Amino acid sequence: MSEETATPIVGKGPTTNDKENDKKKRRSLSIPEKIKILDEIDNGVPVDVVASDRQLHPGHVRNITDIITDAMLQAQALELRDDGLAPQAFKASNGWVRNFKKRYQIKTLSVQGEKAAADEPRATEYIGELMEFIETEKYALDDIYNMDETGCCWKSLPKKTLAHAGEKRVDGGKVKKDRFTAVMCANSTGTHRMRLMIIGKAKTPRCFKAGYTPPVIYTSQDNAWMTIDIFKE
Repeated sequence: MSEETATPIVGKGPTTNDKENDKKKRRSLSIPEKIKILDEIDNGVPVDVVASDRQLHPGHVRNITDIITDAMLQAQALELRDDGLAPQAFKASNGWVRNFKKRYQIKTLSVQGEKAAADEPRATEYIGELMEFIETEKYALDDIYNMDETGCCWKSLPKKTLAHAGEKRVDGGKVKKDRFTAVMCANSTGTHRMRLMIIGKAKTPRCFKAGYTPPVIYTSQDNAWMTIDIFKE
């Protein structure tokens, strides 16, 4: 088979320009660059436009909400120093971090849960509807139950990140590392407390030896999260 015949079938290999363009799309961004990108998105600039202006892949821009800590900021600064962009005597001290954050209006925020996980306006509205329903139906306090959950993560991402001074919150995602969820439920008067429920990832944890009956209600879910199906059970 000649080269002319093979080329249309297998296509040409990546050229030097293709590799350079791909490298640009996957390049690392500095913290000031990330902050500027977030500001543009907050002001309504489409992600595709932000990505195109910087020769980045749109997916790179969408993932820019990664958690940034003081230690990461210092590591980035030292990396730039090693690249010759700062004097070798530069140490990226804690004092430098404070001044840097002040200069660029950066503050530390606690990362919130998944943005779409809670509809706060609707939740507030529902509280009023629930109270009205309880009064109308005349439910006794002994018959009104409340359930809540808390996650226990022993391998987790940092819970604080650096953000621009104008930002009031930073949306993160549900923790995907090693964890379990504890679910508590009791009635309003505290006279009936249901058994603690633990939601883990494994259907049968290794610690549950043959014949072992845990003192709690145990169930499993791929991410150890409370789901509608588990709630209905």
